[in-house]
Amino acid sequence: MSQTDTSEEDPTTHAGQLLIRRRIPAPDNLDVQPEDAKYIAFYLKEGPGYLGAPCFVDEMLDIFTFSFTQPVLRHSMLALSSIVQPLYPEIESQARTYALRNLRHVLPEIQNAISKVKITTAHLISVTFLIYYSIATHELPKAHMHLRGLFAMLKEVDYISDDGSPIQRPPDPVMAFIYTLGIKADNILVDRNQPYAFPLLQFDERYFRQWFTKTHRSEYNLQICLASVHLSFLCNNVGHLREDAVQLRLRGGEGVEAVIAERAQIIRKKHNSWLLRPCIDQHIQAATNASANPSSSYSLNSCFLNFPPYIIFDPPVARMHFVHTSLLIQMSIAEQGTIEGFSEQVFDAAILICRIFAVVSVGQGNAVMWSDHSLTPLWLAGLVFGDKRRPFWEGLQWLGPTLSKVDKGGAFSSAAKIRDALIEYVRSGDNPWDILGKEFN
Repeated sequence: MSQTDTSEEDPTTHAGQLLIRRRIPAPDNLDVQPEDAKYIAFYLKEGPGYLGAPCFVDEMLDIFTFSFTQPVLRHSMLALSSIVQPLYPEIESQARTYALRNLRHVLPEIQNAISKVKITTAHLISVTFLIYYSIATHELPKAHMHLRGLFAMLKEVDYISDDGSPIQRPPDPVMAFIYTLGIKADNILVDRNQPYAFPLLQFDERYFRQWFTKTHRSEYNLQICLASVHLSFLCNNVGHLREDAVQLRLRGGEGVEAVIAERAQIIRKKHNSWLLRPCIDQHIQAATNASANPSSSYSLNSCFLNFPPYIIFDPPVARMHFVHTSLLIQMSIAEQGTIEGFSEQVFDAAILICRIFAVVSVGQGNAVMWSDHSLTPLWLAGLVFGDKRRPFWEGLQWLGPTLSKVDKGGAFSSAAKIRDALIEYVRSGDNPWDILGKEFN
């Protein structure tokens, strides 16, 4: 659109206020700093990967464009971007000061919007960024509080119902993206011993396909996006199974194990169906075939011990495979009610998790960005290797240095905390979720 174009908003504008195509000057109350440029560049380049949404670049760009005229959104975006970068000691203090300066423009604005029940899309996105900011700084109760706030705000604007399912039709792409990020954050927090904010959810593929079709994605990208969202719902289902199994066993009564087994069987079928998604099945088959006959030039540094290398054809799919495989371990813990005596299938899953990450940790797939909140599968693999009935000491000895190697530095390193939690679990044998929760809090 030319500079002389004075037409009204493009008809493709999202419901509410996004994707405004006409030129609007920045508001007078925008606090612009010289350092902003580097953090904006980080948001555009690394933000999708950090949020676990590498295929949602379109929505991230929409949010960036919207931030030009929304100070609350701009400042929340800058605060998050500044704190999630690798924070080496010489820059950590500067980054924290910069982040706090931006947060001072965010929190009062959101509190005011909630008190007056005048919630806009900008407020919803900003709260979502606050959730991930608190996860990054390991303020887990605060992140959980923000997430509960987001859930309430989504209900207030009639985007979701009480059971957490979306009711907006057709889906607005950015609102659907916020909802998805909320589910992903909930899964991260539960893995760190926080309670669920979202209830047990059911994946509605037709709804999400409408979203992705609306944004004119290629068929392959659409399939990747569907697989990513589907996986988030699977994580929600498995996490609820694990928590509910604990509560059912505490209450006791006849038939408890049968109830847990029945629910686990239903989720296992959903788990297996994910592997049949077109983009996933193709990647796994290709990776399996290539791993059976690896190139002689393939570095031994990218292998997990003496196991064959995992060949990555598409990093986002490999990242999803990494998470999906870990759900087998979580389901086993929920079904068995114990963290020992794992089956061969579960042991193989732990091996596969490490094979995937061995490739990532030597540079392919951006290991440093994974290290902030996507390393739960390595934690679960460590629990399997620490099985008291058959400990796999070589695997545990590999995990320690590997987690240290992808440590992003500074006080907010997730890799170091997972490493320390594993050491404490093997030493004490205490409840692993309590140990991990204490490390991250």
